[in-house]
Amino acid sequence: MTTPYSFKAGRKTQDLFKKSFFPLEEVDLDVLVTSPNDLRLLVNCIRDNTQGNLFMNLEQSYSLKNKGLEISASASNVPDIFGHSAKIAYSPLHYPGLTTTLGATLLGKESELDLNVEYLTQQRTLNGYLKTSLNSVSHLAGLNLTQLYRNFIFGSYYESKFSLNEKPRTTKAGAALEFQQTDFSVTFYTQYELMAPNDALKQVMHLVGVSYFQTLSPKLDVGFNVSSDLNNEFPPVNFGFGALYRADESTILRGKLDLDKSFGISVEHQFNKNIGVILGFDLTALAC
Repeated sequence: MTTPYSFKAGRKTQDLFKKSFFPLEEVDLDVLVTSPNDLRLLVNCIRDNTQGNLFMNLEQSYSLKNKGLEISASASNVPDIFGHSAKIAYSPLHYPGLTTTLGATLLGKESELDLNVEYLTQQRTLNGYLKTSLNSVSHLAGLNLTQLYRNFIFGSYYESKFSLNEKPRTTKAGAALEFQQTDFSVTFYTQYELMAPNDALKQVMHLVGVSYFQTLSPKLDVGFNVSSDLNNEFPPVNFGFGALYRADESTILRGKLDLDKSFGISVEHQFNKNIGVILGFDLTALAC
């Protein structure tokens, strides 16, 4: 069973802007190699201001489908996922749609345990999680709910940080309403986030926005997103446009224009079912 809709404001539009396709530096090359025994190797090469960096992420997973178990482990020095992690997921065969995942992550000197429980049906997704740091007394707890009704999708999420010595405080919250058809979708959303939970200033971001996605042809998808932060005295409007072109069965071209950040392009090519490459360029950084 697949998730009908995991909460993300304008999911199809946001997928056009995925960080995994566009570099944060000048040039980014990703090579993903998979093997029949579920071994995945990601090699990430970054060039920035004539300097080069090489990162690797190795992940191995093993499934016992007749028992409802899946075990995975990874080691990485890739930015944002640096460290080592292990997870075990259990899906009771007599409770279809229910999955419980227990994970442990070591990020440098930081260690974290997390518990995730998810229940899926054709019309609804309910997900709850708890993350606790072994290096501090703080914990994060969250709940996500998605409901599908005809051509409408409603999604909401809430996350709170708490400890034994402090009262719980909201770190993230949001809601979205999406209308979808076969070839297009439009989403209205609002998002609240405490940008620095450990900062006494408690800087808060409160976004409202709308996104639109359109399939113009079997080969071409386009989308745009408009949002504004209501917590600014003079709320700036951020506009983003993205496009995806399927050149053939194994090659995908992507482009994005974000008036607040950058202009990027990328090429994704799948040589075979086990080897794929993504080459991305940040044209704004290259021009500087």
